[in-house]
Amino acid sequence: MKKNLRRLVIALIIIIFIFSLNMIMNKNINTEFEALSRTNQELIQNYFKLQRSEAEDPIWDDFTLTEKPVIFVDKSAWFNNAYGFNMNDLQGLNQAGTQSIMTSEGTLRRFATLNPSTWFLNLSIGNFPSFDTHHTVDRYHDVFYIKYTSGDIAIQNSEPNRYPISFFMHEYTHYTIQRNWPDGSNGLPSFEVPLNAEGVALAFLQYHIYDAMITALNMNLDKAALEQLIMDWAVIQEARSQNNSNFVASESYKLTLEGVATYIDRHAALRIGQKYEYLTDAAGNESHFAKAIEFVDQGKLDPSFIANGAMYYLGSVLGDVLDKVYPEWQRELNTMTIDNPITLYDQLHVYAQSSEMKGRPLSELKAMYDYDTILEIAQKVTQ
Repeated sequence: MKKNLRRLVIALIIIIFIFSLNMIMNKNINTEFEALSRTNQELIQNYFKLQRSEAEDPIWDDFTLTEKPVIFVDKSAWFNNAYGFNMNDLQGLNQAGTQSIMTSEGTLRRFATLNPSTWFLNLSIGNFPSFDTHHTVDRYHDVFYIKYTSGDIAIQNSEPNRYPISFFMHEYTHYTIQRNWPDGSNGLPSFEVPLNAEGVALAFLQYHIYDAMITALNMNLDKAALEQLIMDWAVIQEARSQNNSNFVASESYKLTLEGVATYIDRHAALRIGQKYEYLTDAAGNESHFAKAIEFVDQGKLDPSFIANGAMYYLGSVLGDVLDKVYPEWQRELNTMTIDNPITLYDQLHVYAQSSEMKGRPLSELKAMYDYDTILEIAQKVTQ
């Protein structure tokens, strides 16, 4: 009995020693901003830069996503790798397990790995919390976290969406702004009925309109040019709905959810001076949806791109289009609930119906973009 008790006491002493050593190391080693890794210095500077920009002009109406408590966790490091922003008033146990790091832009907190208040960072498997997860650190509630590696910073040019700040803005959009947005589940239409050849071809035909929208946005063409493209988009959209209304209805929810989040993470990247095209190739160079059609034809891209990956990019394009023609679109989306959803498609349709401009006939649009070739590709991939 005494032997077991002695072992228990020794084990407790060892545990207390390890915890204490971890706290001491966090408080005394690499406590200056300049002592941090170069990648983490860059990340911290960019976060404060985005925060300043958001304070002056939020990316999303009625929300300032960079003012809430957030913890960035560098998975490339083993210990003392969690950096907290907007958490300056920590007290009690947190004080022993955190270290303030001063920068010219602001102050952040570095959490000791074994800090009891942030132990959840060690237990969580995912890189960010789910909708129904609510972490509390001292007086701060709903503390969000993002985990990243130095590799995610290194590939910021080829995959800008993986840069930790862009990644945070995307996932935090889901966690906050979109908490009451429907996602295509709970009885809403689904992708269970696949597209036939005509459905794929019409989706591809619409990709050419998106490419034209990107060109118009990049060239800063006037509102009339975008309005014409919206009307053409609506003509093709009507044909797509007639072909498979269930698919298009489900697509509208997913595109709104993921497209808005991508719109926000892209604008965050642009504000800190990072390159972020609407669509990029493997090297990070600007690409186009016409190239996606070509890749599907060559077997380099799975046709499931239509229902999955495309939603992120297409929604981002539509967000910028709506910025130009319908500035109220963000606040309107903020009013939606699970029971009363609004999608980007709804907003474009309302705009199209109010316009005096007419879309080109479907036959003319098919002739403009070589629909016969597109249909051949669609038939090949749906056999």
